[in-house]
Amino acid sequence: MAQFVGCGLNRDIRHMPVIVLGKGRWSLIERHVSRVVRAVKASKPGNDAEVDIPYA
Repeated sequence: MAQFVGCGLNRDIRHMPVIVLGKGRWSLIERHVSRVVRAVKASKPGNDAEVDIPYA
């Protein structure tokens, strides 16, 4: 089981990349799916990435 350290996971035990989306509404994310796909394809185990999703 993963240990939480502060607001994140202990990097020694985390084996999956984490992709954080800048917005949570599908209607906004849907227009920028290609950004999410690029971030997922470029991700490596233990890495973090944030995908900026603009309002417009």
